[in-house]
Amino acid sequence: MWALPNHMAASFYFAPVVELTAYVTHAMGEADYVASFASDIALLDQVGARPVVVHGGGPQIGDMLKRLNTTSQFIDGLRVTDAATVKVSEMVLCGSINKQISAAISRLGGRALGLSGKDDSLIVADKLVKERLNEKGNVVEIVDLGFVGEPAEVNAKLLNDVLDDGRIPVVFYKRIG
Repeated sequence: MWALPNHMAASFYFAPVVELTAYVTHAMGEADYVASFASDIALLDQVGARPVVVHGGGPQIGDMLKRLNTTSQFIDGLRVTDAATVKVSEMVLCGSINKQISAAISRLGGRALGLSGKDDSLIVADKLVKERLNEKGNVVEIVDLGFVGEPAEVNAKLLNDVLDDGRIPVVFYKRIG
């Protein structure tokens, strides 16, 4: 049986609330980090916090692109994403990371459900346009980052339906248009 630490008890007094949790995928290679994170999410679920996990996978995508002898271009820290990179990203995010996180949570008593931003238009994004500025702050160039976007809409009904069914949504964000 898990014990809720005293410093956490007060934050759950007004449960149920939706707890949005971002998973830092740099930790994916460390089994202890994955297990600890999954344990925390299962505990949040058990105390009624209704966690929603959102993850990316930059390092793992980069590793797969290297294995496929594909180079990535970055502009101001953002990966330029063409159609081929989108396919690799979805393969890594959906076929590997999302399943690993969901399985780890499920092993520890949570009922995790892996979802993509594409599923039932869960996340709709607007294309991100990067502006390069000069030293005076004037726009000198508009940079096309390809299939890179910022969330514009979230299908809250779908998330609430999953949560109401007693499941923990584990979402990777990849959806433009």
